[in-house]
Amino acid sequence: MRTLHKTAALTATALAAVGGIAVSTPAASASTSVGSSACNINTKNSTYTATTSVKFRSGPSTGYASRGQLSRGTHVYVMCFKDADNGVGVSNSYDWAYGKVTGGTNKGEVGWIADRFLNKA
Repeated sequence: MRTLHKTAALTATALAAVGGIAVSTPAASASTSVGSSACNINTKNSTYTATTSVKFRSGPSTGYASRGQLSRGTHVYVMCFKDADNGVGVSNSYDWAYGKVTGGTNKGEVGWIADRFLNKA
């Protein structure tokens, strides 16, 4: 059975490499990128400024990969937020902002920033 799965996987990979078929991929893990679908608080799109040097991440937690470092003063166009406790009670977890970087090294990139490191511009 294991050989059959390996053969099927190799065949699918080979066909996909030459454009023969579309291959489905396994479900995303916490290290892959997460877009605005993770948001649970919509906001008017607003510009915020990084209050300190902060990591820009592929998802709304420190478990996601860093996409780079934002320098203090970098502007971020925030589209929505993810409330770590989903709006119920008090949470010791960070809340996260999803936005597009409008300046600096990561200009044009979208991703997540812990909102405690952002101030409304």
